[in-house]
Amino acid sequence: MFGVGIIVLAGVLARLLRLEGNEGYIFIIFMFYVMRNRLIWQKALVFLPVLILARYRLVVYTLGNLNMLRGCILNVFGPYLGVLAVCFYSGEKGNIGKRFQRFVYAFYPLHLFVLAMVGYLRA
Repeated sequence: MFGVGIIVLAGVLARLLRLEGNEGYIFIIFMFYVMRNRLIWQKALVFLPVLILARYRLVVYTLGNLNMLRGCILNVFGPYLGVLAVCFYSGEKGNIGKRFQRFVYAFYPLHLFVLAMVGYLRA
């Protein structure tokens, strides 16, 4: 019960803070946790409706504004590619060096910072 309360609280905070994806992304992350030890076909069967539910507002918004169709397609179908990769993940750690691992950990926040700066300077 405590874990479900944390998930609900995280979803409410995501909505109130207007984070990207709102509670939809929290729902997807929770489902990754729930489905972590399931068979591939079970993961695929569960994630199809989960992604539809998580992105329903974006689809509904796009139907009212067709100029947003390209962004909607990327934001709705992009997560399906990620879920496909997760469904086929064997659970074994790959053979990567520490330097590459550090690069990957640093790349994500740094590229978001660069994109934010480009958006800030562009405005």
